[in-house]
Amino acid sequence: MRFITPIFGFTPFFMLAFMAFMATGNTVNAETFRVCFTFRTQNGSGDGIYISELDTETGTLSEPKFAVSAKNPYYFPDLPEESVLYAVCDHETALIGFKNTPSGLERLEPHVQFQSGEWLCQISKLDRELLVNCYGNRNIARVALAENGAPQEIVQRIFFEGSSVNPSRQKGSFPHSVNPAPNGRVYVCDLGADKIWILRWEETVTKSGTESESGNVVKRKLIRNIPYSVTARPGCGPRHMVFHPTLPLAYVNNELFNDVTVYRILPDGMLDEIQIIETIPRENRGKNFIAVSEMRLTPDGKFLYVANRGHNSITAFRVEEDGRLTFLETEPTTGSTPRGLVMDPTGKFLVSPNRNGVIQLLKIESDGTLTPTASRYTLPGDIPSVAIMKK
Repeated sequence: MRFITPIFGFTPFFMLAFMAFMATGNTVNAETFRVCFTFRTQNGSGDGIYISELDTETGTLSEPKFAVSAKNPYYFPDLPEESVLYAVCDHETALIGFKNTPSGLERLEPHVQFQSGEWLCQISKLDRELLVNCYGNRNIARVALAENGAPQEIVQRIFFEGSSVNPSRQKGSFPHSVNPAPNGRVYVCDLGADKIWILRWEETVTKSGTESESGNVVKRKLIRNIPYSVTARPGCGPRHMVFHPTLPLAYVNNELFNDVTVYRILPDGMLDEIQIIETIPRENRGKNFIAVSEMRLTPDGKFLYVANRGHNSITAFRVEEDGRLTFLETEPTTGSTPRGLVMDPTGKFLVSPNRNGVIQLLKIESDGTLTPTASRYTLPGDIPSVAIMKK
């Protein structure tokens, strides 16, 4: 574990970028939100998206109800203030948009078809496009959106190369998440290569139209940043990444080592490791297979939560003034294999669905610890992902 001095020497430009980034979606007026769950059955007959309502005033989550049919839905992006819900549907190998309406969800067209075996396992939204992580085919894809917000076409792919020391999980590059950062760069956590790839935007301006009606067309694409990558510890398997709201810091959970790395973000985009902390101490793991999954940071940057599959728990950390983490507790999810985890925009509650169909609402206390509420439900199938939206 390596430590450095506290991090307060970031540039004014970097601070302005963080402030602009946070200003886009941190003001929350509504107190009731829709919580959407992907739901899959063994024979596919009941596949679809279910919806609950979360009331942050009363601290209750309503019983999930069927909303719309979708074949083998697997993953949602984290877009609480958006009006379109995006879902990966494995059976169709498709990326589909669903409009959030007062009466429920409505499927939008067009949609984007991917190749079989690409396994789209994470999505981020940036301006008028989606960044899609293709775990099974070592690339990320940029997907342009139609006027109605539906996925329209793939406009760029970026492929990665590499492998690492774990023969069963790291025979090749397996990018697991694509993460637009407040500094304008895009970071890709590559579980297979033990790398965090760093991309930046390049813009080109071309003239268009006639002499009397001339104009400029600005096109952009993602290219390699310099430096291009961060090398993580051999065998750790970087999975997901979140950014501190005010400090130039990034948190990466490592699936194969069950821990979190805290990085300082340097002006050139490079990441400097300042702390590594386990989610489950090794002496408490027993013989269970444990692998971290989803990770959430409160909007004020005070607490970080990581779900642990196998241990079936959520680890709570307090974020210190310099951004380092202090272990608080592990709280059982009351179900088996928590794959998804979502926090409401007020930072008061966590919703934890489990792969065995159990859904648990947990309250975030003022000290960062978690208290299970009476809102607990069980659906007869697999719930791999959850998202929250404005009502």
